[in-house]
Amino acid sequence: SLDYQVTPDLMTYVSAAEGNKSGGFNGRAGSIAEFNGFDPEKVWTYEWGVRSDWADRRLRFNATAFYSVYRDFQILLNSSVTDPTTGNPVPFSFVGNMPKAAIKGAEVALTAVPVGALKVSAGLGITDGQYIQVLPGAPVTTASQFVDAPKVTVTAAIDYSIPLRD
Repeated sequence: SLDYQVTPDLMTYVSAAEGNKSGGFNGRAGSIAEFNGFDPEKVWTYEWGVRSDWADRRLRFNATAFYSVYRDFQILLNSSVTDPTTGNPVPFSFVGNMPKAAIKGAEVALTAVPVGALKVSAGLGITDGQYIQVLPGAPVTTASQFVDAPKVTVTAAIDYSIPLRD
């Protein structure tokens, strides 16, 4: 990673990192057919960001953009299928690897301290995950949204600190 301190209150950075997760097996299998192994996952992730403080450090603005490329992306999908003989839902668990996936997005966060004990913060995240290549018969397609990856996240908080004595 590289960072550059533009001013004492403004820093920008870029980074690239490689990571991995070990392989394993489906410990939640409900049947012999679901008891399968999966391969290690590998990822390259790239990030650019800005960190800044304003108004005598009473206002903070941070922004980040990221892009990650996965090989053998691990996916866990718990769902149900309809039993053709009874018509009842039957739970199933799928654990496996998708050959290639990518995720890109951005996040912004703003924090303000209008008075000494009051802190107000808000954030917005936008994520776009894509299965670029999937296995035949997998429960996802290249058009599927990433499992457990919302497209938009919003956060907001108000903190008021009161010091306690003794």
